[in-house]
Amino acid sequence: MGRRSKRATRCVHCRMHTARCVCDLIPSIETRGRWVVVQHRSEEHKTTNTGHLIARSLAGSHLCTWRSRTEPPDPVPELGPEAWVLFPSEGCAQPEDLPPGATIVVPDGTWTQARKMIRTNALLADLPRVGLPEGAHARWSLREETSADGMSTLDAACWLLAALEGPEVAAPLEQLAEAMFTRTLASRGIRPA
Repeated sequence: MGRRSKRATRCVHCRMHTARCVCDLIPSIETRGRWVVVQHRSEEHKTTNTGHLIARSLAGSHLCTWRSRTEPPDPVPELGPEAWVLFPSEGCAQPEDLPPGATIVVPDGTWTQARKMIRTNALLADLPRVGLPEGAHARWSLREETSADGMSTLDAACWLLAALEGPEVAAPLEQLAEAMFTRTLASRGIRPA
């Protein structure tokens, strides 16, 4: 079996190989709240990054990049008074505790990168935290997780969206996540279990 070409043509929108493009599956989901994806600078061009798909799928969402501990994300998002950061941790709120129409800030990076973004950036550090619903677990992962609770940014957003707005609202985003996962594994010569 030959080695995969790193020079394969990729879709500029979804970053998948053009033969496995998922752009036709990217939904336009109306939500009651706003979603802001704060992407770590090292995720910006990774082909396995899923945060950009959240921003493309949720109508009215905002994608910005975290470049430094001392600077706000670029471009600076307007969060409003009811903003919560998705970061499961001790004492965090549960999805059912959030007010309708809340802004959800989703840190996009590894667990370590997300923790650093939240801890060191003034825009994110003071936001209240919200966790995932009871029973949430990793369903689609393309990278080795460093935490037992780790999962892709897109998977976490699917869980939270389903808890906040209902499973029928999250279903198109889950279909996108599954397609990206399945097609990426197929490009690596792996059949999903």
